Amino acid sequence: MIKRRLGRYLTFKPKYLRRVLSSSKTATIRLGLVKPMYRRVYIESCGRLYGEALISRVRHLRLSDLREEDAVKGGFHSLRDMLRELEAIYPTIKPSDWVTVIEFELLEKFEPPVDKRLAVKGAAQIARLALAYNAYRDARERLVLASLAAGEGLIEAAEGCGLSLGKVLEILRAARDRLRLMGCAPPPS
Repeated sequence: MIKRRLGRYLTFKPKYLRRVLSSSKTATIRLGLVKPMYRRVYIESCGRLYGEALISRVRHLRLSDLREEDAVKGGFHSLRDMLRELEAIYPTIKPSDWVTVIEFELLEKFEPPVDKRLAVKGAAQIARLALAYNAYRDARERLVLASLAAGEGLIEAAEGCGLSLGKVLEILRAARDRLRLMGCAPPPS
């Protein structure tokens, strides 16, 4: 039995991304017992962040206990299609194996998608530089940048400042662009 933790990123293969972003896929099935560490997560594919989701329900059951409803929420036409796809992803999966059904609600799409390196490594560094060089427009941007510079994650900064995650990312991108114009941008990670 596989036991894993799910961090801040709910990762999807590119072929599922359109369904996730259109909300026709509102669940994912993962092999083993997966425990999400956070309710708010990023939708990630190929190193880019496409949005933010709220995990609404987590169920652990045997593969043989999956139902048609799980397939529909997973963005499939039928249970049979979903089981075929799971077998392609996990070639050794058996009906007696435990799976985790993670249901989620898309909260926000990021337009354009965000490079994961910006969210993971670069946010605090960009925020510190933006504060040092006054590369912000107003008190709200300064507050967001101060939160990030102090070590808060993007989601925590958004919650603490009463903003959407997309707005925090927009502020961070704008600060990075202003720093580039000033010749003060951090090196690419």
